Amino acid sequence: LSLYRSVNEQGASTASTMALAYAYADSGNVNEGIATLRQWVEQHPGDKRASIGLAQLQSNAGRPDAAAETLSRLLTYRPKDVGLMNDIALLMRREAPAKALALAQRANELAPEQSAIMDTFAVLLLDAGRAPESVQLLTRALSQEPENATIRLHLAQALLADGALVRARVELENILARYPEAPEREAAEALLARLSVQ
Repeated sequence: LSLYRSVNEQGASTASTMALAYAYADSGNVNEGIATLRQWVEQHPGDKRASIGLAQLQSNAGRPDAAAETLSRLLTYRPKDVGLMNDIALLMRREAPAKALALAQRANELAPEQSAIMDTFAVLLLDAGRAPESVQLLTRALSQEPENATIRLHLAQALLADGALVRARVELENILARYPEAPEREAAEALLARLSVQ
């Protein structure tokens, strides 16, 4: 930690400030890490790398609202950055679902063929009770990335919500058959078990 502090004092840069902030976080002092990066970002508000690093620390510390605020400030410098919009929408999903949905929709309008953007928008549509739209979007996203287990799981969830139980079962069984080590496997098994008792 003292080495990182020394390097940063000799000539602070994005890299040295981030290294110091992560060293604080790794040593158990997350708040000091956040404060270090926040100070840098306040002095360099358009610094994408530092802002994303700060947002990651905030999110990992259980502060998604602060992370969303950090990325929202960065978005004012990069107003067409669909990746940022996508990340902010995911962070705001629980606390401000209407804002998250609007932001995800804007990102999807700017990048209608990016599967990650479609996936986020579709999940937020599903959260809003708009399962048929979610199914359409996720079907398109999956056609672009047929090996993406996350998109396949989200499609199965949307199909279930839309009442298409047979198609949902096929997608869930696909996850279990094709992705034995995927983290989505547990959720797929739980959904299949739920389907079995219906």
